[in-house]
Amino acid sequence: MVWTVEMVGLLHDGFGWSFNDCYGREEITLPDASSDRTIVRAAKALYGWTGTRCYRDDVGETIRLRGVGSTLAIDITPNY
Repeated sequence: MVWTVEMVGLLHDGFGWSFNDCYGREEITLPDASSDRTIVRAAKALYGWTGTRCYRDDVGETIRLRGVGSTLAIDITPNY
């Protein structure tokens, strides 16, 4: 399965996080039976975030990883 991985910038307006800008978009191909953990690890490795602590938000089919203490996030979305 092909996944779209985007590095995005976020702004906090006092009520919640909102999308600001997209800094990069890549596609990764993983086996169909890949676990969520495998998908997240591959996406983090793509942007050099291996070992970085993240908050995880599941938004529909999209997985959003927000770096702890960072205004950057990684969005992982499946391509069907």
